[in-house]
Amino acid sequence: MEFVDALTGFRVDGRRPNEMRKLKGEVGVVARADGSALFEMGNTRVIAAVYGPREVQNKGQQVNSKEALVRCEYRMAEFSTGDRRRKPKGDRRSTEISLVIRQTMEASILTELMPRSQIDIFVQVLQADGGTRSACINAATLALADAGIPMRDIVTSCSAGYLCSTPLLVCYVRSELRRRQCWGSRCHSWYSCKDGQSDSSSDGCKITDGHI
Repeated sequence: MEFVDALTGFRVDGRRPNEMRKLKGEVGVVARADGSALFEMGNTRVIAAVYGPREVQNKGQQVNSKEALVRCEYRMAEFSTGDRRRKPKGDRRSTEISLVIRQTMEASILTELMPRSQIDIFVQVLQADGGTRSACINAATLALADAGIPMRDIVTSCSAGYLCSTPLLVCYVRSELRRRQCWGSRCHSWYSCKDGQSDSSSDGCKITDGHI
């Protein structure tokens, strides 16, 4: 399990408790998509592709014709982790993360400017080493910007958690169960967290926003 050395104050990977992993983003990585991005947080690598705005394919899915319909599909590549078991499409975790990404992006997109249209966001985890949900949100917002989709603001995301009363920024896979996810638009926290953890997540979103 990840820990902070009491003598040096460093974590096992050499980072301080409030230090982000190395971030890297690249746009235009999928030629046939309207917008795409590859985003890396440490060893976690995620690719996102955006198609649209385009005509609604299934009219029954659009509740409000005065706003664009935003759809999202999240998947993990079978080779992204050491577990080689095939996961069924539409499993509970994938459905949950797809919903989180869609709701986050939908709140940022100016859907009222694109009535009777739909925007499709596809996100796939190529390599998982913790913080995949945050990496997906960051990749999706880059892909939307690359596609020229009008947005209220750029959305950034990071995760923070507690370990032995010490707030940690961006936890590892082995301590993912202890973390609480926090999202931020620019440096503004959308979800309230515990003292210390909220400060860490807000700082992390500022750093991520600087890279994006």
